[in-house]
Amino acid sequence: MGYVSKNIDHLGIVAAVCKEIGLVEEVDKIVGVGDKQIVTTGEAVMAMVINGLGFVNRPLYLTPEFMKNKPLELFFRDDLKPEDFNDDTLDRALDRLYEHNPTSIFMHIALKTAKKFGIERKFLHLDTTSMSVQGEYKFEEEDMVPIQITNGHAKNKRFDLNQFVISLISSSHADFPLWMSVLSGNSSDKKHFREVIQQFSKELSDSDTLTYFVMDSAMYTDPNIKAMSPLVKWISRVPETINEAKTLIEGISVEDMIKSDIEGYSFKDFSSSYGGFDQKWLVVFSEKGYDREIKTLNKNIDKEMDKIKTELWHLGNEEFNCPEDGLSEINKKGEKLKYYKIIKTDIEEINKTGKRGRPKKNAYLFSWKEIPGNESELLKDFLKSNYDVDWVKTAKIAKTDDDKTIIINAGEKYISLNLSNENTELDIKIDNGKTDKFIVKTENDKLNIYKTVIEVKKVYKVKANFDKDEKKIECEKNKKGKFIIASNDVNLDSNEALKEYKGQQSVERGFRFLKDPLFFASSIFLKKPERIVSLGMIMVLSLLVYSVAQFKLRKALEEKKESIPDQLGKQTTKPTMRRVFQMFDGISLLILLENEVEKIVGVLNLTEIQKKILSLMGGDYEKMYLC
Repeated sequence: MGYVSKNIDHLGIVAAVCKEIGLVEEVDKIVGVGDKQIVTTGEAVMAMVINGLGFVNRPLYLTPEFMKNKPLELFFRDDLKPEDFNDDTLDRALDRLYEHNPTSIFMHIALKTAKKFGIERKFLHLDTTSMSVQGEYKFEEEDMVPIQITNGHAKNKRFDLNQFVISLISSSHADFPLWMSVLSGNSSDKKHFREVIQQFSKELSDSDTLTYFVMDSAMYTDPNIKAMSPLVKWISRVPETINEAKTLIEGISVEDMIKSDIEGYSFKDFSSSYGGFDQKWLVVFSEKGYDREIKTLNKNIDKEMDKIKTELWHLGNEEFNCPEDGLSEINKKGEKLKYYKIIKTDIEEINKTGKRGRPKKNAYLFSWKEIPGNESELLKDFLKSNYDVDWVKTAKIAKTDDDKTIIINAGEKYISLNLSNENTELDIKIDNGKTDKFIVKTENDKLNIYKTVIEVKKVYKVKANFDKDEKKIECEKNKKGKFIIASNDVNLDSNEALKEYKGQQSVERGFRFLKDPLFFASSIFLKKPERIVSLGMIMVLSLLVYSVAQFKLRKALEEKKESIPDQLGKQTTKPTMRRVFQMFDGISLLILLENEVEKIVGVLNLTEIQKKILSLMGGDYEKMYLC
């Protein structure tokens, strides 16, 4: 005889929810149970949900290890062992789920659960998110694959990874997921939203009340409005790319709006018939949105200033063959500016000289031997035209006895031309301080003097100044904090429309849950697309179980006017289940081991606040811990 302990932590709550909604039974009823199955498909699904909500980021193939110190007899039945939940068992379960349509299975369980707990279905929020996967998924064209694991518009900005897409419909009441589907990584929201409404709106709508489908601006297209409006009532954000919307946002001032019942919001109603259907348009102003967007605008203004400074500096150092080319580049820069404008442009003309090269035949000046003599006038003409020395026309020319220097003088004015020792260069010195060099070449025993040929090319540089375009900036500021909500129910209360559009966060909260790094979504490794489709359903089932637990506890706290401490120690009636799960960390069951038979005899580390939570959740939850 001896004692051992098994960890239960918060997983007793998870298992109790699974039992309360009949998860195992409902799955097995749909999929069936084989004679040779040790673990039924329903039990495998529950095991994966428990694994996912264990928040340990443990891959599926490590489920036996995860289950090793868990009270399986409490979660499932006495004869199941950890090793029964091996990767083969789970893979076969995923295959069976796919064969019976994961979307249909999930919707069946979700709608039945929603009815059981009285989840309202008046406002249903539809959106998609991308889930990244590691590895490559390559298939031949003739392969029949349910989804393409491929690149697409990555909402998580991981454009380097392949992905699939999860589509989710949640009720704004309790953030409760009611429908899901797994799509190819390159799926289009615009087309998908229309298809979902056409196929599933009747099943998802509440027959006792009017149901609205709430979607983001991807829904708002002419074809979608035409296809959806006869089928359902909808609420959507209007894309600002639509001219009518752009004009409204730019034209209406906050002073023209009325205050909403929702703090920090104002709005004004308009009518529209975009897509051929009468609609209510609500131009909304958000104070917090305005403050946030103005900060971003100011940052973008500063960024553009730094950018244009750098670009104009580089442009100012470029050389153009004509002024028009430079001005064209300046204009191109100006056209791209959002918040600044070019205010002044200067053009600088530059005579650009090239490198020295081989003297050309027409660069010949004179022969050293012919001075003084036959070419004296040729030399004088060159000096006069190039060095502004008119006096040389009447000057005397003489050569020194060493035949190295020519002296040209008239009174006190003079010019000297001096051969280098190697007779390869000639230096000229003028009494006004000017100097120059010439090339000397020996040709046919004569020293011939050439001038250095320097090619001169005219180039142009442009300098531009810029300043803030206050008119543009003011126009941008006027648009900040505003957006438009549309509905094909022209009688829908404006405050309710705004509230429910803001409720789109319910589906976004679901996506954040699925992408939590401690949730097993980050460990997706399955290579078969069919199994990824099934795993997507398991992930959303986990979200459903989480939502049920949170809904039950919050409802009980409200009805019994109770509260529990949040992570800061303050009392709250709306705790997150994530926080509650953390509060249950470290709870174990004491197991009596006698003749290789295990018997639960007690619970360890269960505090009064934990007992209070279990009592609020109900008797079946208490039994899970106080067995």
